[in-house]
Amino acid sequence: MSSTAAVLTDAQTRLMNLIVLLEEDAEDLGVSVPPIPSHAYLVWSEEQIRQYFDTYDESDLDAWKDRVSSFPSCEGPSGDLDGGEPGYTPMSASEASAVFTSTDDAAFTAWFPGLERSKTASANPRARILCFPNAGNEENLYTNEGVGARKVDTLLTFCRSQNIEVLAVQLPGRAQRRSEPFAKSARDAATAVLNVVGHRLFGDGKPYYILAHSVGTWVSYELLQAMKEKRLPMPVRCFLSAFPSPTWPANDRPWVQQRSLADPAFMDEARGWDVNEVVFSKDMFGMYGPIMRADFTLFDEYEYGHAEDPKLPVALTTFYAKNDKKVTQDMVKAWVEVCDDVDGPHMIDGHHLYVMGLGDQKAGKIKWLEMVVERLKKELTS
Repeated sequence: MSSTAAVLTDAQTRLMNLIVLLEEDAEDLGVSVPPIPSHAYLVWSEEQIRQYFDTYDESDLDAWKDRVSSFPSCEGPSGDLDGGEPGYTPMSASEASAVFTSTDDAAFTAWFPGLERSKTASANPRARILCFPNAGNEENLYTNEGVGARKVDTLLTFCRSQNIEVLAVQLPGRAQRRSEPFAKSARDAATAVLNVVGHRLFGDGKPYYILAHSVGTWVSYELLQAMKEKRLPMPVRCFLSAFPSPTWPANDRPWVQQRSLADPAFMDEARGWDVNEVVFSKDMFGMYGPIMRADFTLFDEYEYGHAEDPKLPVALTTFYAKNDKKVTQDMVKAWVEVCDDVDGPHMIDGHHLYVMGLGDQKAGKIKWLEMVVERLKKELTS
């Protein structure tokens, strides 16, 4: 796929226009600045583009070349500056740390209320793992290990022992955020998360991972796209569970849009996702029905907008549930359409909501988290 055929982001378009203006200014001033690499708008910051033009000095070309050579490479796979699709060159850790301002404590706690509960908060963590729950759920899927027969502490025990901070996302509209409006789309949710967690995620250059289940995988995908647009450092790996690739054709997606469904029909749709029957009781549905409807909108009205974009420069590990009534193995296999480095899909013996760990689904949840932990161990010690 040629990069010239790609649909440009607003930021990329702005940088292309800036290059044109700076080229015209140089020409008006009679300064013969060498042609800027054709992919500079994809990999250089605005400051670097301006420096390329503003610091050009024919009387001291060596100094100018040394300065420009420190910028991220614009080479394509063929090795020349103007050929092929450019590789992903993220900004440096110091550049990334300067992109985001510190979030006030109240805003951060609203989005990540379980951090203290998880007992993984650290001023100097070895790594971080950013977690996204499924539709209708809360962040405590990851930060509460449960008690008694429901106790599953596989991930938290490992993260505590290895000084890995668990940042589990609490979307608005539920729990302590129930008075806030729901996210309107996966992209809106991803943008909001990035604005809040960016300073913590990129402020110290520590490695990070993403763990997501069900629709959380699509919020994660949009987050990765937003990060790529800003040239931010990518996660070491993303663990994505039980959802189709966002490239899966809209007409073949295994669900019905909930917006037009009356409550009985919506309940039947939710049962197809293995939602526990107790949720449909009068009292419970009054609380969880609106949350589920809002969260379902994140995927059942999702429009894939990255068909012309290069694949994501990140490693994925994917999972599918053996008894999932909605999401098949082939749907999960399709994540290779957005990323070349995919490990999986790995089968989990359970239904779509095996992550809840209820009853006979507990073994599936443990197996899933054990596989995540084993991969983390491997990569953190390599």
